[in-house]
Amino acid sequence: SDDTMHVDESQGLVSYNGIIAKLTRFELRLLIVLKDHGEAVMSRPQIIASVWGPGAMVDENCLTQLVSRLRRALQPLGLDNCVSAVPKVGYRFRPQTGAAARAF
Repeated sequence: SDDTMHVDESQGLVSYNGIIAKLTRFELRLLIVLKDHGEAVMSRPQIIASVWGPGAMVDENCLTQLVSRLRRALQPLGLDNCVSAVPKVGYRFRPQTGAAARAF
C-alpha cells in the first residue's frame, strides 16, 4: 500500500492509500502551509497570513471553519487527524503513520 500523502496542487487533489480527495483552493493552501511547517505549531495569525495573505481581513472564526472543512475533506482518506489543534495557540500538522512521517 502507498501510505505517503501526495498533494497535486494544480488539480487540487490529495491522495493517500489509493484514495483521492478533491480540496478547495483554500483547503489545499491550509494543508500545504501546515505540512510545509513540519510538525511545528503555527499560531492562528501566522496561518491566516500564510493562507489568505498578509494583512488579510480574516478573523479566526474563518480559520476554524476552514480547518473543519479540511478535516471533513480528508476524512475519506483517514487523515482527518492530521490537522491537530493546539489550544490557545493554533494548529500543527501531524503525520498519521511512521511511513507517512518519514515521507515528510
